Amino acid sequence: MIYRSPTNKKIIAFSCLAFLVSSLCMSQSLSFFVEKAREQNPELQAVQVDYSAALEKVPQVEQFVNPTLGIGMPLLAPETRLGAQILTLSAQQLFPWFGTHKAKKDVVLNQVKSKYEQITVARLNLDFEVKKAYYAIYHMNQKQALIKKNSTLLNALEKIVLEKVASGTSLASDALRIQLELETLSKEIEILEQEKKVFEAHLNAIINVSLDTPIEIDSFKLEVIKPVTNWYLLTEKVNTHPLLNQLDWQIKTSSANIYLNTLEGKPQFGLGLDYSIINPRTDALPTYNGRDILIPKLTFSIPLYRKKIRAKKQEEELKQKSFNLQKEQMRNRLLTDLKKHITTYGNALLRHELYEKKFTITQSAYRILLTAYSSEGNRFEELLALQTTLNQYELNQLDALIESHLAKIGIERITNF
Repeated sequence: MIYRSPTNKKIIAFSCLAFLVSSLCMSQSLSFFVEKAREQNPELQAVQVDYSAALEKVPQVEQFVNPTLGIGMPLLAPETRLGAQILTLSAQQLFPWFGTHKAKKDVVLNQVKSKYEQITVARLNLDFEVKKAYYAIYHMNQKQALIKKNSTLLNALEKIVLEKVASGTSLASDALRIQLELETLSKEIEILEQEKKVFEAHLNAIINVSLDTPIEIDSFKLEVIKPVTNWYLLTEKVNTHPLLNQLDWQIKTSSANIYLNTLEGKPQFGLGLDYSIINPRTDALPTYNGRDILIPKLTFSIPLYRKKIRAKKQEEELKQKSFNLQKEQMRNRLLTDLKKHITTYGNALLRHELYEKKFTITQSAYRILLTAYSSEGNRFEELLALQTTLNQYELNQLDALIESHLAKIGIERITNF
């Protein structure tokens, strides 16, 4: 009989689960951070709550003003034919001019739609900040990887140099120079590690977690991308940017306020009822002795003072002029930023291609010199200089690649919403 330990099964299951969890923890993609930021970022949540609060204004403006109730007791009771008036009750409800409630609702709804555009703007800005921090961390990681790769090549070169020193065909100073270069590269890696912590803290702050939470981004090869750079298509997208839409809704709000102001300049009317309690007479018995008094009332407010109405209309017209100027300025700013990002992308792509060609040619020269040095032991300074140049070309190529992606997310911030 074969005994199967349940404990071993549990250990295997736990190990598999731990592996999956660790894999998820180690693999933090850009989309992961974007999603986390949208869920947890306090600034975005504040804008969303502000929008929800604005929605609550809609039912407020649809209500009538509170009715007025009154009670009066005459100190000197007036006598009527049917008796003395001892108590008066009154009630009144005011009504605005026809369509005023709908006009108020239109004003509030336009304000709410403007708030909604703020959510889209906040989300665009948030996505941009997340991607920028993410690419900065990726940039640091790749720089460290390139420097470590260069250190490995220098270590291999050092072994060749030491063999040449031992055989007397090279100077010991050559090995010392390599060791000095290796120490420099080691310090550069440490400096990059410290700089990376700043971007990691910034990214953690965006997703609203502890600033010292470890971040392990995906280790992937960033490819050259080609975003849409057709100026006509992009400018058409700019014309519908949420920032411009927000100003459009503010203009519409101002127009709705002008219409509401016109309605509020119309008369208001009210319906009311007065009820007086009569004390019956005891000195006579007239017909309907002691009958109470019921008086329906219809009231009007006459808007004689028009200065406030005219000033309000002038205020809103000036607001509309201001919003239109702001919209023109905002559109110009967006188009300027778009042109800058497109130019930056193009330049970055050219630099990437240039350094790729330089690296290929220099690498061929380096191999020729390395072969010559291995056999003859001369021209070491040129060999070391070429090794440093190769590393610098790879770093420059990486810088250009990152710059092209930053330009891409800049373009998306303006056109992808």
